[in-house]
Amino acid sequence: MLHVVAAIAPLADLVANVGGQAVRVDTLVGPGVDAHTFDPTPRQGALVAGADLVVYLGGDLQPAVARMATSLARAGAAIDLHAALGGPRDPHVWLDPARMRRLAAVVRDELLRRAPGGPTGPVGTDIADRATRYDARLGALDDAFRATLASCRTRVLVTAHEAFDAWAKYGLEVIGVAGLSPEAEPSASDLERTVATLRQHRVTTVFVERGVPTGLATTLAREVGAATAVLDPMESLSREQAARGIGYVTVMTANLAVLRTGLGCGSAG
Repeated sequence: MLHVVAAIAPLADLVANVGGQAVRVDTLVGPGVDAHTFDPTPRQGALVAGADLVVYLGGDLQPAVARMATSLARAGAAIDLHAALGGPRDPHVWLDPARMRRLAAVVRDELLRRAPGGPTGPVGTDIADRATRYDARLGALDDAFRATLASCRTRVLVTAHEAFDAWAKYGLEVIGVAGLSPEAEPSASDLERTVATLRQHRVTTVFVERGVPTGLATTLAREVGAATAVLDPMESLSREQAARGIGYVTVMTANLAVLRTGLGCGSAG
């Protein structure tokens, strides 16, 4: 069995879906922990040092994890999946199902290189088959987002912070009240522009995020008479989600339902 350490829950779910019984997965950012401010412990450093494979996202999301992975992991074991996508500005790449398909292919290839018996042995064949099935699920999820968001009453998506830029590809104008980190504080002029945009586009819903302070976004919603709805950025699972074994596709499908209602979109059919 291959020991894989994943930085955050979406990557752990990806590895588990592709690897199946061939992998044992440890997630660094546990339930209820803020991925942006997460600080690894010495015990987690030991997990990284002993792992067969470490998958993480570089860029600005978790610099402490990136430093730990590159300094402690075995030679060739640390894989920066953010870099594998070309280093996009927004590090929340897992919120795009198409990018997750690309990451799943990277993880598949890394697991196949390490599979007992090689890529054509029983373990390798199972990994390849599981990767194909997971790719189909991610493709269907991407199609559902595209179909559902094709026709909406409003195409302006206002969120608590800049975590959802990936959804701009579906034709949405995505506005984050704070920056790429939820701890970022927007300036007074930024807030004035955001309020003007909300009023111009008659925005009826401001989307807050599970696990992120909602005060500023809620205040903006109240200012323009909008409702609030909750999206899940899935940077970490809630304790309830972890206990129930809820995974990436389930969370993203729930996010799509929230968008459909909040933006007034048609059905994916």
